[in-house]
Amino acid sequence: MKATKRSRQRSELVSQQRLEASPPSLPVRVLFFGRDRSSAVTRFVIARINRTLHRFHDRIANVVVRIQDVNGHRGGCDQKCSFELSLVNGQRLYISDLAETPRRGISRLLHRTRRLLQERRNHRHR
Repeated sequence: MKATKRSRQRSELVSQQRLEASPPSLPVRVLFFGRDRSSAVTRFVIARINRTLHRFHDRIANVVVRIQDVNGHRGGCDQKCSFELSLVNGQRLYISDLAETPRRGISRLLHRTRRLLQERRNHRHR
């Protein structure tokens, strides 16, 4: 019984440390147009945004993600994904991409967004 209590206390301590060590999450809103809302895609988008852009949490006020099926159920490269980032200095960034799947579009957008924010940070420090 003592071993169980100790292991439970240890796991609670580890969980607490993870929560304290995790970076603050960004306020993200995911909107769907022309397709059914998917909780799996929503979770994927929020997790990827927080993991990829966590370094910029002090510069980003919020993120609006729009996922739109451009031509309905016909298939093809028709998933329009876009980010609208509101920065704390009042600026807005709008980036969009057309892809086969929302996951691929979001991944490409995150790569471009991270690079853009890094370039802006480096330009400011010159």
